[in-house]
Amino acid sequence: MPPKRACDVCYRRKIQCSIPAEGPPCDWCSHHGSACSFNRDAPRRTKRTKVTLGDVECLNDRIQQLEDALAQANARSAIHEGSSGQPTPTVSISEPSTAPIRSPTTAGSASHAHTETEHHQSPLIILQPPGHAAGDIQGSTSRALQPGSHIGPNWFFRGIHAFSEEGRRWISSKTGQPLDWNKLRMFTATPSPLVTGCAPPPAELCELPGKEACRELVALFLQSTFQLNFPVIDPVLVQETIDLAYEDTDNGLPAPVHPTAQACVFAALSIMAVLPGRPFPVNAEAYAHKSRFLLDRIPHDVSCTTLQTVVMLHVQRLLVGRWQEAESFLSVACRMVYTLRGHIFEGQQAPATSDPSPNEETRHVRSLFWLCYVSDKDLSLRTGQPPLLADIYCDLTLPENYLSSYTYLRGLEEPCRPGETRLASLTPHLWGDAQLGCLKEKIYRLLYSVHATSDRDNRLLVHIRQLDDEIERWRLSVPLDFRPALSVSPETLTVTRETKPPQRKRYFHLLLEYWYLMIFVHTTVRRYDAHTVIGDGGHDLHSVIHSSYDLSLEAGRSTLRCLRVFTRTLSDEYLWFLVFYTTNAAISLFLNIVIHPGEVDGQLDLELLISAANTLRMMRPRGAVPDEGARIQQHSDFIMWLVWLGSWGKRPEGITSWFRGGNLEQTSSHVATRDAVCDGTSVRDLAGALIRPLSPFTVINVNIHAPVPGTCIWRYIDGVDMPMAKLWHGEDEARSRVHMTHQLWQS
Repeated sequence: MPPKRACDVCYRRKIQCSIPAEGPPCDWCSHHGSACSFNRDAPRRTKRTKVTLGDVECLNDRIQQLEDALAQANARSAIHEGSSGQPTPTVSISEPSTAPIRSPTTAGSASHAHTETEHHQSPLIILQPPGHAAGDIQGSTSRALQPGSHIGPNWFFRGIHAFSEEGRRWISSKTGQPLDWNKLRMFTATPSPLVTGCAPPPAELCELPGKEACRELVALFLQSTFQLNFPVIDPVLVQETIDLAYEDTDNGLPAPVHPTAQACVFAALSIMAVLPGRPFPVNAEAYAHKSRFLLDRIPHDVSCTTLQTVVMLHVQRLLVGRWQEAESFLSVACRMVYTLRGHIFEGQQAPATSDPSPNEETRHVRSLFWLCYVSDKDLSLRTGQPPLLADIYCDLTLPENYLSSYTYLRGLEEPCRPGETRLASLTPHLWGDAQLGCLKEKIYRLLYSVHATSDRDNRLLVHIRQLDDEIERWRLSVPLDFRPALSVSPETLTVTRETKPPQRKRYFHLLLEYWYLMIFVHTTVRRYDAHTVIGDGGHDLHSVIHSSYDLSLEAGRSTLRCLRVFTRTLSDEYLWFLVFYTTNAAISLFLNIVIHPGEVDGQLDLELLISAANTLRMMRPRGAVPDEGARIQQHSDFIMWLVWLGSWGKRPEGITSWFRGGNLEQTSSHVATRDAVCDGTSVRDLAGALIRPLSPFTVINVNIHAPVPGTCIWRYIDGVDMPMAKLWHGEDEARSRVHMTHQLWQS
């Protein structure tokens, strides 16, 4: 019979040990004359700990607590980011100091119905905990203030973020040029406007216009299609707000009601600056400053009017391209939405009447929730920070008849006729798409949440494929005449002369949104490094990565190809959104040029980048927006900087090996107002055709014979002769940008 324990020989040979009688030897040792012993040490068994259901529940609870704490911490961080050069006190959401961290759901359920006379503690309150050192906040926000913190988290090469310090060294090694990180300053977080304090505005600049003039502006807003993008004003509630704002303060109004109403009216007037057909000039910045100043005086008030004011200030900052400030206002608005229960759908309400009612306020708060929700998802992808209005805490029941916008936009005229009341009955389609907002949260969760960044690389590829499928399902759900496509040129845009302007604008916006998401999702694939995989699998994964990245490249090219059409068609409120989409597409093409300098398409991509930079430069700034022209120029210069770096990346052997003999002298680029024909003459003979030096760009031999409009020089570089590259500034070819670095031959 087999013993309880095999002998050493049988154990070593992995055979059955059988002992016919008590004591050794066993059958095998007896037949082979081997010593049958039992001297080995018994193996130690590790005790296996069973995972119980209670353990799993405890772990889930702990994860939930951490996620809630993280969400609230990020909500606060947007409010109390300090300047690295001038540290500011820590700020916090106004809560009792002994209260534990609560989830947004708890915060949202703390209050129910609110009126103007019921005021709750506001997220606008700024506190400084005792004993807090200024250096602590500087350390905590240093990561948020890194260069390019608002340029997007999705720019990688072999797992290296392109705009990190390691990425900086990588780009420099590929281009052979030192990188000036100051170029990313416009994409870097700035101190919150709610932290740095608000000085009183000059009284003469911030008086309310006459009451009738104010009503005229509001009527103009309500009759414009702008309110279908940004439904920040309720046509019923706004009339009462105007009456309160112009009410005499001696009439016994409750303390916060009058300044709250005035702040709301000032915020509304600041948005009117982008509306065409204004009856009188509107100083948008002064009105926005006065609104914020009044809010600072009523920090304890959380009401529908206050929420409306903060949302309008957020929208106004978006429209003038102040993204970082818009983010700060949004974080406050999101906390107010939770407090006012806008994240919960209350079901069907009674029809609106001439008198404002709690039902009217509830509907408007819900409308403001959707505005905040869509903006929250956009800024989350842009900054790489978790969304504030997380889906798990929100009822995402779409507004009634939301999809009807595809029907009414086909027949909607712009501008509307005076006295037009039809718009008031239409369901706003919002600036972004509400369904895409839900998808954007999923994109962030699957690609950039804490769990996603710790997932194995193969999970990343699975998530990218899954998200691509969901984007495609959304695309196919859009009606055909609004449906975006991946590869589009100005000739293939599905618009006709009969297409109404509102429909055309909505179609173009969905195109830009679709391309942006394709770029965002598929550029993330380079977070995966296929070169670390051994064997044939690495080659296969490399092909998968390339095919995914190619989708992002085509989306970027489509964005830049159609840019001029968009700038001619879309109105002023789209200006800074166009700048953002253009910059995003430009970075996608630039990184591919640096990674693959020898690709044939890289040459065409450089031409697209130059065309995009010139198109941005030609955008007309609005007089009501200070410094807008200079900021547009900054973005144009940034894209030209990418072109300059990309052109160096395309030189595999270095600049000096391109020519046989002679010395090289780099001169500045120039803007030419007429043809600069060299025909074998000296560089100095071009002086009459050149004005305004610009940054160095490319190499042109002085032995030039004929300027060729639109020609790219790369295909002609053979070391001897080539035509001059002439890059036109405008469609009429009235001005041309001629980039030169001349070779001076010595005798």
